[in-house]
Amino acid sequence: EEYDNVNVETVNISRASASTETTYKKMTTTITQNGNYYRYKNRLVWKNIPKVRSYDIIGIGFLASVKVKGNTFFEQDYCYDSGSCYTSTTNYPQTFSTGVGTSFAIPTGDLSSLSQTFYFDVEKNTSYTIVSQKAYGDYSHATSTVSLANSKKYSVASGGISLDTTIYNSYDAINKATASWSGSW
Repeated sequence: EEYDNVNVETVNISRASASTETTYKKMTTTITQNGNYYRYKNRLVWKNIPKVRSYDIIGIGFLASVKVKGNTFFEQDYCYDSGSCYTSTTNYPQTFSTGVGTSFAIPTGDLSSLSQTFYFDVEKNTSYTIVSQKAYGDYSHATSTVSLANSKKYSVASGGISLDTTIYNSYDAINKATASWSGSW
């Protein structure tokens, strides 16, 4: 509860980018063109390092007019108080018809910085011209110890990450960040 029980939350939405910010986290979801396709990205930066370290979940929901093309990509960057910095790509993705998410372990130790980036490309899932796209970025932080198997009990859609009832009380929440794109594709 300490992570998201804050008095002030700001949501800044532009044409293809949206951010949600609390005292502990800042999450930014973007839609950018990548050749003939579009890239949906969700990046979370920790402003205060979390005390509980277990398996967290990051995800992006999308509209039925698109589908995932190729692989998903995940990167966790972190630095220790000693000054040593590392990048981890270990993650456990799951793809749904309405979105994609992945579970990953938060590193232990005395950290000075921590961030996660998750992205994938989408292609059209329709023969019609697409004039609007939405990417629904979300993040669930484990507030108690959760096993890898249990961290996979979720789905992702336009509402963000939906946790199974068996793990719902083991995670906190942040308001989803909805990036909106308009044009002709």
